Amino acid sequence: MGKLIPGALADVIVVDYDPPTPMYDAKIDSHILFGVSGRSVDTTIIGGRVVMQERELLAIDEPDIIAKARMAAATLWQRFNASRDGSKPPSEERTPGSNPNGTQVVF
Repeated sequence: MGKLIPGALADVIVVDYDPPTPMYDAKIDSHILFGVSGRSVDTTIIGGRVVMQERELLAIDEPDIIAKARMAAATLWQRFNASRDGSKPPSEERTPGSNPNGTQVVF
């Protein structure tokens, strides 16, 4: 078990949790298991470094990751659909946010 002391590196999450029922020492485990979710996490510290603060990711380019995820999802769906109908998926690159026939996808 680690220690929360000055100078020690830590992995910590800070949650924004205001339960509708009273929180007692004897019930804290139930609140953590059933009341707190990922949406409750406000701040994340990993190895002593703040990586998310007030629900904003600090160390990554979120729009770039989203664009890459959309491209990967489009490619995956294209491969899946091709395997179902027996055709071969096109190999050309697409721009983020576009679908297989090249028209812009609106999110």
